[in-house]
Amino acid sequence: MFLSMGLMFIVMGITEFRKRKADAFNLFLVSAFVLFVAIYI
Repeated sequence: MFLSMGLMFIVMGITEFRKRKADAFNLFLVSAFVLFVAIYI
């Protein structure tokens, strides 16, 4: 479940990156954290 959430945040970050780069950076941070939690728990 966490893995799919992380991938969803990455896709959202890529689409936001084309529009607004500052928001995309926050989404990439969130997705990296979610993937880190998903892998190590």
